[in-house]
Amino acid sequence: MAKWMNICICCGSMGYNPDMPDKINSRDGDGEYNTVFSRNIKKYFSPLRVNDMGMCAICQKYWRNK
Repeated sequence: MAKWMNICICCGSMGYNPDMPDKINSRDGDGEYNTVFSRNIKKYFSPLRVNDMGMCAICQKYWRNK
């Protein structure tokens, strides 16, 4: 789950990585299945892209203007 969640290091905003596939599969002893996370993540979070330092676009714009 942490692989697909983004958190801005400045403002703490949380969202999912826009590059996340529509379905995330899990493999365990029972075979491969779609995870609950992949079914519900877009309901509860909005997309949030962060740069390589972990800052969202709003914070990047703020710090560039300072």
